[in-house]
Amino acid sequence: KKQQRCVAGREVVKHPDGEEYWGEWIRPVTNHDEGAIRLSECRLQDGTVPAPFDVIQVPITSNENSPTQPENQYIQPGAQWSKITTWSKEEAQNLIERPKNLWLEPGVKQDRVTPQYLLSQKEHQSLYLIQPVNFRFLVEVNTWEGVDKKRVRGVFSYNEQNYNFSMTDPLVSQKYFSDFSNVPNGFVELERSDSVLICVSLTPEFNGYHYKIVATVIES
Repeated sequence: KKQQRCVAGREVVKHPDGEEYWGEWIRPVTNHDEGAIRLSECRLQDGTVPAPFDVIQVPITSNENSPTQPENQYIQPGAQWSKITTWSKEEAQNLIERPKNLWLEPGVKQDRVTPQYLLSQKEHQSLYLIQPVNFRFLVEVNTWEGVDKKRVRGVFSYNEQNYNFSMTDPLVSQKYFSDFSNVPNGFVELERSDSVLICVSLTPEFNGYHYKIVATVIES
Protein backbone atom coordinates (compact mmCIF):
# COMPACT_ATOMS: atom_id res chain seq x y z
CA LYS A 1 0.00 0.00 0.00
CA LYS A 2 1.94 3.03 -1.32
CA GLN A 3 5.15 1.09 -0.58
CA GLN A 4 3.98 0.82 3.02
CA ARG A 5 1.89 -1.82 4.80
CA CYS A 6 -1.69 -2.70 5.55
CA VAL A 7 -1.73 -5.01 8.57
CA ALA A 8 -4.73 -6.93 9.88
CA GLY A 9 -5.45 -9.95 12.00
CA ARG A 10 -7.79 -11.64 14.43
CA GLU A 11 -7.67 -10.61 18.06
CA VAL A 12 -6.58 -13.27 20.55
CA VAL A 13 -8.80 -12.93 23.63
CA LYS A 14 -7.86 -14.53 26.92
CA HIS A 15 -10.71 -15.79 29.06
CA PRO A 16 -10.52 -15.36 32.87
CA ASP A 17 -9.88 -19.10 33.20
CA GLY A 18 -6.78 -18.75 31.04
CA GLU A 19 -8.25 -20.19 27.85
CA GLU A 20 -7.60 -18.25 24.64
CA TYR A 21 -10.10 -17.83 21.85
CA TRP A 22 -10.44 -15.90 18.63
CA GLY A 23 -12.00 -12.45 18.71
CA GLU A 24 -12.93 -10.07 15.91
CA TRP A 25 -10.79 -8.73 13.09
CA ILE A 26 -8.57 -5.74 13.87
CA ARG A 27 -6.88 -3.59 11.24
CA PRO A 28 -4.29 -1.26 12.85
CA VAL A 29 -4.22 2.10 11.02
CA THR A 30 -2.53 5.48 11.23
CA ASN A 31 -3.70 9.03 10.60
CA HIS A 32 -1.46 9.39 7.55
CA ASP A 33 -1.29 7.92 4.02
CA GLU A 34 -4.90 6.69 4.07
CA GLY A 35 -4.15 4.68 7.19
CA ALA A 36 -1.10 2.87 5.80
CA ILE A 37 1.59 1.82 8.27
CA ARG A 38 5.24 2.60 7.66
CA LEU A 39 7.72 -0.21 8.10
CA SER A 40 9.31 1.74 10.94
CA GLU A 41 5.96 1.85 12.73
CA CYS A 42 5.37 -1.92 12.69
CA ARG A 43 8.93 -3.12 13.23
CA LEU A 44 9.08 -5.87 15.84
CA GLN A 45 11.63 -6.20 18.64
CA ASP A 46 13.74 -8.60 16.56
CA GLY A 47 13.89 -6.15 13.64
CA THR A 48 11.43 -8.01 11.40
CA VAL A 49 7.95 -6.92 10.34
CA PRO A 50 4.74 -8.90 11.04
CA ALA A 51 4.19 -11.98 8.88
CA PRO A 52 1.27 -14.41 8.59
CA PHE A 53 0.78 -16.53 11.75
CA ASP A 54 2.76 -14.17 13.96
CA VAL A 55 1.00 -13.38 17.24
CA ILE A 56 1.85 -9.76 17.97
CA GLN A 57 0.94 -7.21 20.60
CA VAL A 58 -0.03 -3.87 19.04
CA PRO A 59 -0.60 -0.82 21.25
CA ILE A 60 -3.77 0.90 20.01
CA THR A 61 -5.51 4.06 21.20
CA SER A 62 -9.04 4.14 19.82
CA ASN A 63 -11.41 2.92 17.13
CA GLU A 64 -11.29 4.96 13.93
CA ASN A 65 -15.10 4.63 13.78
CA SER A 66 -15.03 4.00 10.05
CA PRO A 67 -18.55 3.03 8.93
CA THR A 68 -17.22 1.00 5.99
CA GLN A 69 -14.09 -0.44 7.64
CA PRO A 70 -15.30 -1.12 11.20
CA GLU A 71 -12.14 -3.11 12.07
CA ASN A 72 -9.88 -0.03 11.92
CA GLN A 73 -8.05 0.83 15.17
CA TYR A 74 -5.55 3.68 15.53
CA ILE A 75 -2.09 2.61 16.64
CA GLN A 76 -0.23 4.40 19.41
CA PRO A 77 2.42 6.53 17.65
CA GLY A 78 5.98 5.55 18.49
CA ALA A 79 5.00 2.48 20.52
CA GLN A 80 6.88 -0.80 20.04
CA TRP A 81 5.07 -3.75 18.46
CA SER A 82 6.01 -7.03 20.13
CA LYS A 83 5.99 -10.55 18.75
CA ILE A 84 4.63 -13.04 21.29
CA THR A 85 4.90 -16.28 19.31
CA THR A 86 4.19 -17.83 15.92
CA TRP A 87 1.42 -20.34 15.35
CA SER A 88 1.33 -23.12 12.77
CA LYS A 89 -0.45 -22.85 9.44
CA GLU A 90 -2.90 -25.51 10.61
CA GLU A 91 -4.45 -22.93 12.93
CA ALA A 92 -5.79 -21.09 9.88
CA GLN A 93 -8.29 -23.89 9.31
CA ASN A 94 -10.06 -22.76 12.49
CA LEU A 95 -10.43 -19.24 11.12
CA ILE A 96 -12.04 -19.94 7.74
CA GLU A 97 -15.12 -17.78 7.22
CA ARG A 98 -18.07 -18.56 4.96
CA PRO A 99 -19.88 -15.40 3.89
CA LYS A 100 -22.61 -15.80 1.30
CA ASN A 101 -20.62 -13.69 -1.18
CA LEU A 102 -17.81 -11.15 -1.25
CA TRP A 103 -19.64 -7.83 -1.08
CA LEU A 104 -21.54 -8.36 -4.35
CA GLU A 105 -23.54 -5.25 -5.21
CA PRO A 106 -26.19 -5.53 -7.96
CA GLY A 107 -25.20 -3.64 -11.10
CA VAL A 108 -21.61 -3.02 -9.93
CA LYS A 109 -18.47 -4.80 -11.16
CA GLN A 110 -17.49 -7.74 -8.96
CA ASP A 111 -14.15 -6.20 -7.90
CA ARG A 112 -15.61 -3.10 -6.20
CA VAL A 113 -18.47 -1.93 -4.01
CA THR A 114 -19.95 1.47 -3.14
CA PRO A 115 -19.95 2.90 0.39
CA GLN A 116 -23.70 3.33 0.09
CA TYR A 117 -24.19 -0.39 -0.41
CA LEU A 118 -22.00 -1.27 2.56
CA LEU A 119 -23.88 1.17 4.76
CA SER A 120 -27.18 -0.37 3.68
CA GLN A 121 -26.17 -3.73 5.13
CA LYS A 122 -27.23 -4.45 8.71
CA GLU A 123 -23.86 -5.98 9.49
CA HIS A 124 -20.75 -6.09 7.40
CA GLN A 125 -17.01 -6.56 7.73
CA SER A 126 -14.25 -5.51 5.37
CA LEU A 127 -12.02 -8.57 5.85
CA TYR A 128 -12.58 -12.30 5.36
CA LEU A 129 -10.43 -15.40 5.40
CA ILE A 130 -11.95 -17.79 2.87
CA GLN A 131 -11.19 -21.01 1.03
CA PRO A 132 -11.49 -20.28 -2.71
CA VAL A 133 -11.85 -22.69 -5.59
CA ASN A 134 -9.32 -22.83 -8.45
CA PHE A 135 -7.25 -19.88 -7.25
CA ARG A 136 -4.72 -18.62 -9.82
CA PHE A 137 -2.71 -15.52 -10.56
CA LEU A 138 -3.37 -13.52 -13.70
CA VAL A 139 -0.62 -11.28 -15.08
CA GLU A 140 -1.98 -8.61 -17.41
CA VAL A 141 -1.30 -5.13 -18.73
CA ASN A 142 -3.79 -2.45 -17.77
CA THR A 143 -3.90 0.98 -19.41
CA TRP A 144 -4.56 3.83 -16.99
CA GLU A 145 -4.66 7.42 -18.27
CA GLY A 146 -2.72 6.41 -21.36
CA VAL A 147 0.01 4.56 -19.47
CA ASP A 148 0.41 0.77 -19.66
CA LYS A 149 0.93 -0.85 -16.27
CA LYS A 150 1.63 -4.51 -15.64
CA ARG A 151 -0.21 -6.00 -12.69
CA VAL A 152 -1.09 -9.23 -10.92
CA ARG A 153 -4.66 -10.27 -10.15
CA GLY A 154 -6.04 -13.10 -8.06
CA VAL A 155 -8.65 -15.09 -10.00
CA PHE A 156 -10.87 -17.64 -8.24
CA SER A 157 -14.37 -18.91 -7.59
CA TYR A 158 -16.29 -18.76 -4.34
CA ASN A 159 -19.84 -20.02 -3.82
CA GLU A 160 -20.20 -20.52 -7.58
CA GLN A 161 -19.32 -16.87 -8.31
CA ASN A 162 -16.18 -15.91 -10.25
CA TYR A 163 -13.96 -13.17 -8.85
CA ASN A 164 -10.97 -11.24 -10.17
CA PHE A 165 -9.29 -9.02 -7.53
CA SER A 166 -6.08 -7.03 -7.38
CA MET A 167 -3.35 -8.98 -5.55
CA THR A 168 -1.21 -7.15 -2.99
CA ASP A 169 0.55 -9.89 -0.98
CA PRO A 170 4.28 -8.92 -0.85
CA LEU A 171 5.51 -12.35 0.30
CA VAL A 172 3.73 -14.36 -2.41
CA SER A 173 4.72 -11.75 -4.99
CA GLN A 174 8.35 -12.26 -4.04
CA LYS A 175 7.98 -16.02 -4.37
CA TYR A 176 6.25 -16.15 -7.75
CA PHE A 177 7.20 -12.84 -9.35
CA SER A 178 10.71 -11.97 -8.19
CA ASP A 179 11.61 -11.16 -11.81
CA PHE A 180 8.28 -9.56 -12.59
CA SER A 181 9.37 -7.61 -15.68
CA ASN A 182 10.12 -10.89 -17.46
CA VAL A 183 6.94 -12.73 -16.42
CA PRO A 184 4.72 -13.21 -19.50
CA ASN A 185 1.07 -12.22 -19.48
CA GLY A 186 -1.41 -14.94 -18.63
CA PHE A 187 -2.30 -17.30 -15.81
CA VAL A 188 0.24 -18.50 -13.25
CA GLU A 189 -0.67 -21.63 -11.33
CA LEU A 190 0.18 -22.10 -7.66
CA GLU A 191 2.09 -25.10 -6.40
CA ARG A 192 -0.90 -26.30 -4.34
CA SER A 193 -3.96 -24.46 -5.61
CA ASP A 194 -6.31 -27.06 -4.10
CA SER A 195 -5.51 -26.09 -0.51
CA VAL A 196 -5.04 -22.31 -0.68
CA LEU A 197 -6.66 -19.89 1.74
CA ILE A 198 -6.88 -16.18 0.98
CA CYS A 199 -7.55 -13.08 3.02
CA VAL A 200 -9.72 -10.68 1.03
CA SER A 201 -10.09 -7.06 2.04
CA LEU A 202 -11.73 -3.81 1.04
CA THR A 203 -9.52 -0.79 0.37
CA PRO A 204 -10.34 2.71 1.60
CA GLU A 205 -12.78 4.54 -0.69
CA PHE A 206 -11.27 5.73 -3.97
CA ASN A 207 -13.28 7.57 -6.62
CA GLY A 208 -16.55 6.43 -5.11
CA TYR A 209 -15.68 2.76 -4.59
CA HIS A 210 -14.05 0.43 -2.12
CA TYR A 211 -11.95 -1.94 -4.22
CA LYS A 212 -11.59 -5.61 -3.30
CA ILE A 213 -8.11 -7.07 -2.97
CA VAL A 214 -6.44 -10.38 -2.23
CA ALA A 215 -4.31 -9.21 0.69
CA THR A 216 -2.72 -12.53 1.69
CA VAL A 217 -2.37 -15.94 0.06
CA ILE A 218 -1.80 -18.84 2.45
CA GLU A 219 -0.36 -22.00 0.93
CA SER A 220 -0.36 -25.24 2.91
